[in-house]
Amino acid sequence: MIIETYLKENGPVLSGELIKILKEDGLTQEAIRKRIERLKSPISKINGFFKDNQSLFYLQEQYQKQEFYDGLREALKKGARKYYAVIKAIEYHNGFIKKENLASYTFSPVENLKSHKNFLTVVEDLKRLNVIYEEDNYYRLNSLISSRATNNVRYYKGVELSKEIVLTQFYDCSRSIGLVSYNKGKFHSEFSKFQFNFVAPSYVTGIVKYKNAKPSPAFVIVDVLIGNNTDVEEVDFFVNKIDIVKTQSTCNFVPYLIVENVSQDALKLLKNKGIIVGFVNKLFGEEYEELLKSLIATVTNAGAILKDNPDEYLKLIAQLNKLVGGKINNLRGDLFELAVGYYIKYAIFLQ
Repeated sequence: MIIETYLKENGPVLSGELIKILKEDGLTQEAIRKRIERLKSPISKINGFFKDNQSLFYLQEQYQKQEFYDGLREALKKGARKYYAVIKAIEYHNGFIKKENLASYTFSPVENLKSHKNFLTVVEDLKRLNVIYEEDNYYRLNSLISSRATNNVRYYKGVELSKEIVLTQFYDCSRSIGLVSYNKGKFHSEFSKFQFNFVAPSYVTGIVKYKNAKPSPAFVIVDVLIGNNTDVEEVDFFVNKIDIVKTQSTCNFVPYLIVENVSQDALKLLKNKGIIVGFVNKLFGEEYEELLKSLIATVTNAGAILKDNPDEYLKLIAQLNKLVGGKINNLRGDLFELAVGYYIKYAIFLQ
């Protein structure tokens, strides 16, 4: 088999797969090793990402093109799940995510942990390959590696506002029943060297440890997935993160994943792992869920709504304020900012 021809016809391939293919040609292990070592231009390779010290081989003419990113995505999925988790995280949020939030949707530690690549190292590696880009306070996914047709920052902003409401509501409910300490909850915070959307200590009997007759709190750790379809691949980051935390944490903890929807396979996986799954409509009611959907739709289509039916925008703000009781301090400010931004653009257009 001519390797260059294979790459031209099939796109980039991991060295492990290449070895299997060459074995089918009857080559010995030593002959395969030498053949791969002698590969040179126009064939290039990427090292340092993949398990078992594999390399990704590709043709130089393919670099930065669709076929390159198709092959890279598949290779990361098979042999570099920590990197693939970052792609899935940004993809789930429609191509954008706040820099401060991304770590929560990966299973890379935010503090140094033996045998694990630090989150910032993973991000820098992906930036080097132009898989993700920095734009102001956001990370943006390269559309060539995304399985979605387009990136949508307005949709993401709507999801982010909705998520903030859900997290604040969860915190309010859980401390009102004594599940977590009243004023100790933190958003987008670290627990056992990993980041979560919400972390709070709990002194509930049965999960608290005692040392020298003094209670050592357990922790409630929460991530939220809303605004998109949620299947096994989408919850994989949380399952892996919890599996690692189990080996690291000296404290008891209660893992909680809040979702809008989830497939049966994903739900089964989460339950088998002992993870609590909270559905938005079951936790807070159907009306609450519908209002969040309205918020996402309104922010996504703010321009058209403000132009054709501005009263609907004001009505939504009033409904949200009533629902959350003013607890989301910057919610009205964010919605007002979107409105002002639209009107400024509209005024410039008319000049």
